[in-house]
Amino acid sequence: MAKKITIKESIKGKSLFAAQEIAKGEIIFAFERHFTGTRTKTSMQIGENLHQESTDPDSAENFINHSCGPNAFVEFSDLTLRALQTILPDEEITLNYCTTEWVSAAPFQCKCGSKNCIGYFSGFSFLSKEQQKKLEPLVSPFIKKKLAKN
Repeated sequence: MAKKITIKESIKGKSLFAAQEIAKGEIIFAFERHFTGTRTKTSMQIGENLHQESTDPDSAENFINHSCGPNAFVEFSDLTLRALQTILPDEEITLNYCTTEWVSAAPFQCKCGSKNCIGYFSGFSFLSKEQQKKLEPLVSPFIKKKLAKN
């Protein structure tokens, strides 16, 4: 089977791209499942003080860029990255970081170009109630628990 993904240079630096067509719902890859208490720029928040962080700096999971209009999402039940829609060859694979981060370790000015661009990414907790509601189906169980408390 041909490799589905590739890491290559883009205007954003190294980025994750589809090497072949990836069907909607298809697993792109599984996250490493290395858990730590430290939040970093490349970690993914799983719990209040629990983060998934790859031990391999060249791992694909370290090169998924943010988009407010992503084409991939994290399936938290098995910690896989899946296609939110069909992803064509040479298309960048993106994830909305707001679905995984309550408060970001590395906020940034978003320049994704999506019609739904939030402008500045700092985490799910900083979104408006309307923005949160739109993302709710894709957010982590941790974020769902935080929402239930509010």
